[in-house]
Formats: sequence, structure tokens, C-alpha cells
Amino acid sequence: MPKIELLNPKQHGKLKIKTGVDANYDDVRNVIAVVAGELPQLVLDFPVFFTQHPETKAYELVALAGFGATENLFVDGNKFKASYVPLDMRRQPFQACFVNGDISTAQENDVKIGLNVESNRISETKGTALFKEDDSPSLLVNEISELLGALVRGIQSTQSFIAALEEHSLIEPITLNIKKPDGGDQAMDGLFAINKQKLAGLQGDIAADFHARGYLQAAHAMIHSIGHIQKLVNWKVEQLEKA
Repeated sequence: MPKIELLNPKQHGKLKIKTGVDANYDDVRNVIAVVAGELPQLVLDFPVFFTQHPETKAYELVALAGFGATENLFVDGNKFKASYVPLDMRRQPFQACFVNGDISTAQENDVKIGLNVESNRISETKGTALFKEDDSPSLLVNEISELLGALVRGIQSTQSFIAALEEHSLIEPITLNIKKPDGGDQAMDGLFAINKQKLAGLQGDIAADFHARGYLQAAHAMIHSIGHIQKLVNWKVEQLEKA
């Protein structure tokens, strides 16, 4: 578990953050939490699915970036092989903390910046400073504040999108059968996708409402994004051949 502290100049005034992407950062994951507002950019490069929270079983929107828990095949050294970097990657090693209530009721002023003080992005000698000499926030901190605000708003709208899909039983489990370089198969469970047949069967006011709210377009984009799986498989094969 990450150790989160509310960001403040007294405790963190001398710290710097190594930004960007790097395969050696400890926040590299194969499943990236995303929000519905990111879908137009995400589906150009990533396969997008749902997962379930391990405790609450609530559905969460995610982009798949690899097949192992700490594998992101889009990260090549310190380069990123996509035109768009998801918000959840850009906010590392920070997270939103809620001083009143939780994300479902949070207002803009309720969101504070938390810092994972155990992250290997943190340094006292390398990276971008968190605070200026007068203890005022650096440009990086201001940018992170805006980014976390966008994430919170995005999560709230994503929950509405997911609730609409659940109401009409449009989410179903999916098993990915990945062809391994040795010719065998690897099954990947724990992912959920949109039922294409049920989506096509929406009619009348329901279909009109989905279209008006942008849910129909988002759902179709997610369905088509699954085609990116083959690209990830190809990258994995290339990676193994170079090893």
C-alpha cells in the first residue's frame, strides 16, 4: 500500500519529482484507471475494458497496457508509444484526497493533493521541485491540482456512464485468449466488456437517451478498441525476442 501524506511545504519543501514515463518507476501497471472523458483519445491506442473493485465489486473503467501486473508495453525506456498519456499516469505519484465526504459528493474545494512518499519518483536532487523558495507551490503542483480536479470530475461522470450500462445489463465478463510466442495460449480473466448484441438492441427513448448523453458513441468506441489487443501481443513478442 502506498503511504499518502497531504502535500505541504513543511514536510515536502525540499523534495523533487521525476516526471514523465520510465519502465523503472514503481507505479508502472498493466491496468490503468481511466475516465469516460478520455475515451476519444484512449481508443486510438488502447484496448479499454471494465474491471471490478476487489472489495466493492463496483465496475471501473480501465485501459489495458500489458499482460503482467507491472507491465506497460507502451513504456519503452523513457518513451511512450501512444499519442495520449492517460491522466492516471500523469498524476503519479500524487492522488486526490477528500477532506469532506468522498468522491461521490466531493466539490472542488474538498480535493487536496496527496503525495505517495514511498514512490521512487521522489528525490532531493533530481527532478522538478514541488515548492519555490518562498514555500509557494511550483508550476508542477499547480498543474497536478488541475489534473486531479479533472480526474475527480471525470470519475463522477464515468460512474453515471457505468450506472446506465448496468441498468440495461450491457456489461459482461470477457476472457482474452492470448497466443503466446511458444504457440500456447494464455487466458486473461477479470475483464468486462460491453455486450455488442444488447447494445444494438437498444430502442426508442433508451437509445435516444444513450445517444444524447454520448453513451452510445462511447460504448461503440470501447467495443472497437479491443482490436488493439493484437498490437500488445506483437509488442510482447518483440520484447521477448530482444531479451
